[in-house]
Amino acid sequence: MKANWKLALMCFATIAMAACNPQNAPDQGGGGGGDLDGYNPPIDVTDKSLADWDNLDPAKVAVAELKAEHPYFPALKKVQVYADSICIFYALTFDPTAITAPNETAGYHIYLNADNDPNTGGHWDLFGPQNKGNEDLLFEGSVWDNDGNQTSYLPPHVEYWSGPVGGDDWKWTEIANINEKISLSQFVSDGVIEGYLIRDLIPWKKWSDAFEIGFDLYDDNYTGVGLLPQGEATDNGQQIGRQSKLKVTFDE
Repeated sequence: MKANWKLALMCFATIAMAACNPQNAPDQGGGGGGDLDGYNPPIDVTDKSLADWDNLDPAKVAVAELKAEHPYFPALKKVQVYADSICIFYALTFDPTAITAPNETAGYHIYLNADNDPNTGGHWDLFGPQNKGNEDLLFEGSVWDNDGNQTSYLPPHVEYWSGPVGGDDWKWTEIANINEKISLSQFVSDGVIEGYLIRDLIPWKKWSDAFEIGFDLYDDNYTGVGLLPQGEATDNGQQIGRQSKLKVTFDE
């Protein structure tokens, strides 16, 4: 009887631990200090130029351009992504007139399938394949203050998918105590933003040699205006033309 009682207690403890550690919760990585001393970045996000991108191996740069004639969200025109062992770099080109009220509720989201695993994460509202979301992490931040001044994407809210695996809707849970050094961005012009995320500070340890990434741009009060990758709108223009996120291989 005593042995059975101990077994029951062990089972109860296992169940309790599982309940406190949701299946999709990130393995709390990102423990580094974000110190980039000694690192010679291949892209300088503070020089107000995209010329550095021309020096990269084109095979290592993932690019999505808006080629649809009738997209559901038309404002985001091009995204470029490059990643090495230290940082994930990106450049966004968009129609600045789509941001009618630049303030702290206008900005962009970055969605990551960080482990490159189609069987983790969720949220298929924006990207394909439909009914099979695989996004693990979400970055949310503004690049304007409430006076309309341009600012850096620093620090964005970082959230993990806490809904059912492969599910939809907006089931994200914010991760506390994110190091503010995790991100930096700079306006190259009114319609071009260049930035990076420091990989070591992203709260995720399950990296593979590649990941998937997607972006959306939103106006005042989180109103969506841009999305990439994106195809032609469907259902007579009433539905997003979902496409798979960009796949990026780390250049290590």
